[in-house]
Amino acid sequence: MSMEMEDDTQDDFKPRPYQELLMNLVKQQNTIIYLPTGSGKTFIAVMLIKELSPSLDRGKRSFFMVNTVALVSQQAAYIRRHSHHSVGEYSGDLNLDFWTKEVWQQELSQNQILVMTCQIFLNMLMHGYIDLSEINLLIFDECHHAVNDQPMRQVMQLFEHCPRELQPRILGLTATLLNSNCKFGRVKEEVRSLEKTFLSKVATCENMPVVGRYSTNPDEKVVFFDEEYSGPGLSILNEGLEYLKKAQNFVDCILFDSDEVVAHGHRPPNTTLLNTGYKKTNKKLNNILMDVIIHINMLGLFGGSQACVAHIIQLQRLRKNAEDKITKDVFSALITTLVAVRKMFEDEMSDYEVKTQIHKYSSHKMLKLIEVLKTAMPKDNLEDSTKMDDDSDDMSENYVSHHLACEKKGKENKFCTIVFVERRFTAKIVYLVLKALREEDKDFNHINPDFIVGFNNNPFNDTREGSLTKKWIECTVKRFLKGETNILVASDVLEEGIDIQKCNLVVKFDMPKNYRSYIQSKGRARHQSSKYYMMVSCSLASPFRLKYQGYTQTEKEVQNVLVGCTEERQEPEDEIATELYDHVMPPYVTTCSKVTLVSAITLINWYCSSLAQDKFTQLTPLWYMSKNKTSVHLQLPMPSPMRDIVEGPEMSTKKLAKRAAALETCRRLHQMGLLNEHLLPHGTNSDLLDSSDLFPLYVDEEQEDGPQPGSGKRKRYHPKAFPLTLSKCRPMEEVELYLHAIELRPLYPRPDHSNNRKLVFYNLLKRSDGFAILSSKMMPKLCDFSIYMNVGELGVHIENNAVRLQVTQNDVDALGRFNVMLFDELLKLMKPFMMVDTDNEENSYFVVPVRLGEDGCHEILWDIIRQNRNLPNILEPSVEERSAMQVTPELFQDSVVAPWYRGMMTDQSYIVTCVCPHLTPASPFPSEEYTSYEDYYKQKYKLSIINKDQPLLEVKAISNKINCLRPRSTKARNVTSKRKQQELQEDFEENLVAELCVHFAFPSVLWLKATCLPTILHRVANLLQAEELRQKIAREIGVGCTELPPGMEWKPLSPDSFCQAKEHEPDLAIKTASLIPGISSMQVSEPPNPLSSTLFDWDGDKEPVDIDRNMQDVTLVEVLNYDDFISKPLSKKFAQMSLLRGKYSPCNSAAVRDDEPECDVQIAILNTSMTGTGPEQCEILQALTSASANDIVNLERLETLGDSFLKLMSSLLLFTEYKLLGEGQLTEVKGKIIGNRNLYYCGIKQNLGGIMKVHDFGPTSDWIPPSMCLYRKLQQLMRSVKVSPNILYELQIPKEERLSGKLSRDTISDIENKLISADEDRAGIHSSMEIFLSIQTVSDKTIADGVEALIGAYLKGSGIRGALKLLGWLQVLPDTMASPERLLDRLPQTACQPGGKIEFHLEGIGDLERRLDYKFRDRSFLLQAVTHASYSANRATDCYQRLEFLGDAVLDFLITCHIYESCGLLTPGELTDLRSALVNNVTFASLTVRNGFHKFMKYTSPKLMDVVDSFVKFQEERNHVINEEVIILLEEEETNLAEAVEVPKVLGDLFESLAGAIYLDSGLNLQEVWRVYYRLMRTEIVEFSKCVPKQPVRLLYERAGQKPKFLPSRPHDDVVVVPVGVFINGKRRWFYGFGKTKTQAKRAAAKCALKELPPK
Repeated sequence: MSMEMEDDTQDDFKPRPYQELLMNLVKQQNTIIYLPTGSGKTFIAVMLIKELSPSLDRGKRSFFMVNTVALVSQQAAYIRRHSHHSVGEYSGDLNLDFWTKEVWQQELSQNQILVMTCQIFLNMLMHGYIDLSEINLLIFDECHHAVNDQPMRQVMQLFEHCPRELQPRILGLTATLLNSNCKFGRVKEEVRSLEKTFLSKVATCENMPVVGRYSTNPDEKVVFFDEEYSGPGLSILNEGLEYLKKAQNFVDCILFDSDEVVAHGHRPPNTTLLNTGYKKTNKKLNNILMDVIIHINMLGLFGGSQACVAHIIQLQRLRKNAEDKITKDVFSALITTLVAVRKMFEDEMSDYEVKTQIHKYSSHKMLKLIEVLKTAMPKDNLEDSTKMDDDSDDMSENYVSHHLACEKKGKENKFCTIVFVERRFTAKIVYLVLKALREEDKDFNHINPDFIVGFNNNPFNDTREGSLTKKWIECTVKRFLKGETNILVASDVLEEGIDIQKCNLVVKFDMPKNYRSYIQSKGRARHQSSKYYMMVSCSLASPFRLKYQGYTQTEKEVQNVLVGCTEERQEPEDEIATELYDHVMPPYVTTCSKVTLVSAITLINWYCSSLAQDKFTQLTPLWYMSKNKTSVHLQLPMPSPMRDIVEGPEMSTKKLAKRAAALETCRRLHQMGLLNEHLLPHGTNSDLLDSSDLFPLYVDEEQEDGPQPGSGKRKRYHPKAFPLTLSKCRPMEEVELYLHAIELRPLYPRPDHSNNRKLVFYNLLKRSDGFAILSSKMMPKLCDFSIYMNVGELGVHIENNAVRLQVTQNDVDALGRFNVMLFDELLKLMKPFMMVDTDNEENSYFVVPVRLGEDGCHEILWDIIRQNRNLPNILEPSVEERSAMQVTPELFQDSVVAPWYRGMMTDQSYIVTCVCPHLTPASPFPSEEYTSYEDYYKQKYKLSIINKDQPLLEVKAISNKINCLRPRSTKARNVTSKRKQQELQEDFEENLVAELCVHFAFPSVLWLKATCLPTILHRVANLLQAEELRQKIAREIGVGCTELPPGMEWKPLSPDSFCQAKEHEPDLAIKTASLIPGISSMQVSEPPNPLSSTLFDWDGDKEPVDIDRNMQDVTLVEVLNYDDFISKPLSKKFAQMSLLRGKYSPCNSAAVRDDEPECDVQIAILNTSMTGTGPEQCEILQALTSASANDIVNLERLETLGDSFLKLMSSLLLFTEYKLLGEGQLTEVKGKIIGNRNLYYCGIKQNLGGIMKVHDFGPTSDWIPPSMCLYRKLQQLMRSVKVSPNILYELQIPKEERLSGKLSRDTISDIENKLISADEDRAGIHSSMEIFLSIQTVSDKTIADGVEALIGAYLKGSGIRGALKLLGWLQVLPDTMASPERLLDRLPQTACQPGGKIEFHLEGIGDLERRLDYKFRDRSFLLQAVTHASYSANRATDCYQRLEFLGDAVLDFLITCHIYESCGLLTPGELTDLRSALVNNVTFASLTVRNGFHKFMKYTSPKLMDVVDSFVKFQEERNHVINEEVIILLEEEETNLAEAVEVPKVLGDLFESLAGAIYLDSGLNLQEVWRVYYRLMRTEIVEFSKCVPKQPVRLLYERAGQKPKFLPSRPHDDVVVVPVGVFINGKRRWFYGFGKTKTQAKRAAAKCALKELPPK
């Protein structure tokens, strides 16, 4: 049906008289509107929508269903223009078949009117996404199609179980009423049948002549042509046809691998296999050849040449996507044949110009079409109608009138033509002929042809092709409507559907096939003076006249039956139940959906396509027909958990029997849980992904622009956690207090006497005088740790709860003042905006000076506390004071001094290490620049020394670098000059003049040790947080001791040498940006930047070349690029390189030999018990310390360990608990469980965001001294407003208020005004200031890493059982399922299906057991491990895919544990590289081949055998050595074409599935699996550990002459593509890699580049 709304008279929305009458009728009852094309049926539909719109506002929905994709957007746009309700449009190119109920519910909530193809609406009803009772109106466009199993009829059949009062109103629209040929005597019967289908009655206009003024009534003509070609070159034409017929015979003789169907070993008795795919490829190729033959006969030599080009392009695209060599070779042969035929034709025509070629070498049919166009579209008329004097300057009234008249005449005489053809390729080829005619013949330069054909969008083939074709169709129609083109060669897509302008001329190039085609094609001629030509072969003249007479009689009979009878027609009632609802077999119904006999086969095919399969196996069901041909047996593919063959009931026909078997299978699949309640296959997106049991903490956050949740770039604020032990613990009078002594001891060698300065420092640090933490809370035992002063390493021991005591209020006040003096005046760490904390919140303890008493107990130095309320200011003394100064060892030895002449800016203090009587101010100065010390001070500082005989002071500077967390030697090598100068100054052998210094009474030993306090207190706080977390876990799940038993000590915190400096690696970071879709493992010489190339981005002007419209000039590269663009996954442009690239030098075999000694390498972690003390405190701290903290330990190594354990346990849980899930679904669910996002949610539940140490320790910038804080209310306010924390430095808080801990009202008011007037903070995160607000910024990934590292720590300390309990506590895995008793203690169930015969398939398998050195107790595990999905003969067990899923996790865990324990000298990066080198498909596949495991695999795919054979040959030539040349081979996940696969995944899968089988058969004995597999992998483990193989990306950086250029990547559906440019022989070439993640794709791209680099 066409859309009449584009008519000017109709788009104003004024009804015509007959429309008003019909509108009144459709308001009252279900109606089928029968009106000719162009008479305004859609107008009535929209009026009815508006009439019934009140129910839309009450929640009902209206549906407008169309028959073609092209009509969806067109109808939706018209409805939007005339309705205020929201309109949604839906077609197959949106991949709607995979939408969930939630997605549809969202669409239904947002849109009240929904326009869609009828199949989509049927799916919505069948799958229970909407109910008929929720709909107020159903509009069926082109409703005459509702016959047999058409979706419209299926929709109406669903009305059976909907009560009449709840049924929606029905409106059908049609211009033909009849769907096919119908004798005029049966018109009444056909019309009545349509009324029964739609529960409606047909209505039309009572006065058809009135309608005729708005609709079509063209002048109909028949043009006869001679079918036989009789022009020149007839012999060449026949010779070309003979070539093509021989090619057909050649194709018929070939048996294609892709068409082979392997029969089962146990097919049902008395049945034969229905091989629906037999010779499918042969038929497809023969159809292509037949198409060429037809077009040569139809169009002649010139058109035939164009047909050859069109089909060469088609074959090139098919060849590119062929997956086996035979098929590729046949395609190549056919391409060669067509090229040869075209060459023959072109040679024959080469003596003539193109214009003459068209007129001389075209068929009579084509020439007749040209003649019709020339007659009906005369060039002179077009020119005369628009001719006017453009040079005239006359703007008189007469001139304007003349101009308007000419313009109107031009519009009236404007020609637009549609040429209807039967075949899609005919449309393209006729277009090419007309295009050439326009370009080469000036008599036809006024025509501007285009073409349009329909397309089928396969819902199971999610490609760009559907969307791109849809867009190009819309553009074609727009060009035609605008007059940019005036001839449209079209398939039947335009006969009904797409709205077009009124056409002057319609040509039916192929005579109408039926009445519907006749009526609808004629309906396109809607101009008042339009013509309708039908082209008919002379040989068919008589039969056509009879048909034509029948068409006209039927048209009249329809009007006779309907016109004037609308009121008398009755709605169908009695016959409906027998005709519409008569089910041969009732549908299967669930709580919310149903599947019928018609839809069952589609659902079965959908289910099979959702099963996991590799590139070499296409899983399809097998159908067996009983010998009496009354019933069908259905067998699902191997990976389906439903193993039984389903026998369908006996039916009357083969077609019904197949449907019945499919329906019965659907019922069983649902009952087994393999179809969900909406009767949809789970696919990889299992329902478990939404399980609250598996993901209790998962949050469906609203996706915003920016980093994704769980990623490293997603950073969030978290409340900073503080140790409970140090919170609310402020010393108070009459409260029992605890003294926790800080004991220091130098760990560096004692300096000799030649270095007195360092010796004095060493002796001071050895003294017992020091500091202690005084608090009202007991402290747990902490591990010892080290700090690193500039003089060397110091060991720190915290003597917890050393003394209990009570103090008075005066003591408390004195302690408070001492703390202020210590941290504000001495260490200068109290910021001007900080104040004394009187609220007794976090870090509310005091630091007090202590000394070890004679009784061996620590005692507080109260004298020091009371005598040092303040430090003296560094001021210049008077002359009298300087003169009276006595300089003696008793006064100055080991005391602290500071030069006053340097002013307040220098801030450098010294300890006097010796009073030097042999040196005076008059002594020679060490530098020749000055004669004496006196001369130095006089010249540099303009100072005169009064006492010239006083001894000089030998001093050593007290370092101002109070960050002692890391060894000084591990600082970055490139230090700034300022820092270097400071270090030199601290070690400078300096002598000072006493009278030029301020002398401090505060003990030097305490001053020196005070500089260590920030580091020690920082470390104590970290250890306490780790200990408190450890104790919490011990209390709640019983893993580890709550308190360390008496007499035991924690292992000291030792530095990890690999945390001391960042590893220097090439800059491999690539920012995530746009992805270049397209090409795997291929190269292009010097391409443009693919990001801006038209080949890759699809944003309007960057589409591939339209190969159909540019067929004559298109290149092979453009054809392949087009195919790359539309394909999913996107694939290569050029052919792949050969697998074997040259010869390799032979080397010694690394295979395990039978005569090698037995090896027994145990993994200690596997023997760790859960009953011990649990993980070490320092390892908990390590797990909580990120690499960004730049500490002496970090979580990276533990994270690797925890990650592998988490993968194993989640795999084991999913494997044992969800036996019906396939490998793809298991992998998808596991991916979500172990994904950073889920781990992040688990981590924040335990407040890891606040506990973890993520920032560099900065005592002078972002450390808060004890008993000090930011004003609490100010802290809360600043957390709620968006101002920069730097504003704190602008606050003016009086000192007395800061020290009292209480702010005045004026101060508070000033602070509030500052905040109100402050600018909004646009800088974002301020990590150096956030501690003052008690928050910290942590990336989601860091928290996820912390969770994995914590798991790793518990795996080390409490073994597998303890770590498993931790997984339950963290809620990473459900604690009910993940308990050791349920997951580890239950024996695995056998893999054998009931009644399955194992030994039948295991003949000769004993040799495999000998090679493994393992004897299976339950051989069903062994059979399952070697069974590929293509081996359907095995119905006793499942295929290996689930075992491979489990075995992959087992091997990953075991190898990671071994590396962790045995390769401790590796950096975290090297550890990851080693793990990656050992645990990957390439290594596993190589080991499979080396040990001959592949010989025992059971599969029946010839394509798979070919690729396995190629890899085996490759490895045999290299003597099975596994090195970097092997590691860079391409895996299946790294390329999108089977031909590009160099390492078949099936070989690695076999290696893993055998590991899974041994794991299960041995009763989950990991040590036994390791015994077997260490023997197999020992050579690689040893060799790779000595020299870790570099990963491809790193290897590329080293081998490439210039730095490789990795371009940004962008995810596209399930694949990511990364391009890399590498200079080879001075020219940049581009390579493309695929992968599931950016990292994998980048690695694949590097592999492709490495293959082309010349060896170094």
